[in-house]
Amino acid sequence: MESIVSVGRRDVACRQRRQPDRYGHSNACIGHNIEDNSEISLDEALKGPEKEQRLEAVRDELQCFDSNNAWELVDMPRDKTIVQCRWVLRKKCDILLELHVTHLDVKTAFLNGDLEETIYMQKTDYYNVADCKAVDTPMESKLSVKDKQNINNQVPYQQLIGSLMYLSVLTRPDITYAVSYLSQFDHCHTSEHWGYAKRVLKYLKGTINYGIKYCANGSSEIKGFVDADWANNRLDRRSYTGFCFVLANGIISWQCKKQKTVALSSCEAKHMAISESCKEAIYLRALQFEITNKIYRLCLYNDREHRSCQ
Repeated sequence: MESIVSVGRRDVACRQRRQPDRYGHSNACIGHNIEDNSEISLDEALKGPEKEQRLEAVRDELQCFDSNNAWELVDMPRDKTIVQCRWVLRKKCDILLELHVTHLDVKTAFLNGDLEETIYMQKTDYYNVADCKAVDTPMESKLSVKDKQNINNQVPYQQLIGSLMYLSVLTRPDITYAVSYLSQFDHCHTSEHWGYAKRVLKYLKGTINYGIKYCANGSSEIKGFVDADWANNRLDRRSYTGFCFVLANGIISWQCKKQKTVALSSCEAKHMAISESCKEAIYLRALQFEITNKIYRLCLYNDREHRSCQ
């Protein structure tokens, strides 16, 4: 029997063909897509009545790229053409047409092909703050946010906090406190928390060129600075420990973390902070000795006082 592929309406005369059993039901209804050419931004989509469907489409698209290993994050080359990228959000309406199914479309089929050349593309702004107005600080002073029972799952809050944590651990100690504070609302966030998290992105936009600089002629002695804010968290009245260590005029280690227990006084809060920072100081001095085979003095400062590790 001759094997051909054809598409036609049911009322069109054609000779009978026997479909192989593996195809199952041969007659089906497929949809004809009518596309709405009106585009909306990702931020508008997340605020609209169809935000769940829109967000799910965005997640599916990103998942397809990740599962197919379609890209690799690299530094932007200077001698290459960079292709711009943006989210295109449109709505397609299905109108049923009774047709014989002879071809099925595969979702994101273009990702399964291999390119012979390398294409460089500007990373898309998933959180849609490319055109926002920058702010001077990552968080408002003396911010007090309460736990909420009604969780807003329509925004990628946890994904954003995870991305900010990755950034704060690597090269941006200036957002460490803000990220640590906002991370406690991972499972009880609302639109209010989402707004404060996007403020950190606005701060990063205005400080995108910030970095950590180390000087070759800088001091080989490690200096540490530690402090605690006593009962500043109004949710549970636990204090925050913050410390950083500097070598060669550049910061090499930092942390901002909520203390595990409630301190009964500011003195107790500072002692718990010093205890945590001393653990890091001992580790850094041992690491420095392992690399240089020399023992340097390490000073740990708290307010105007300091402690030396000999």
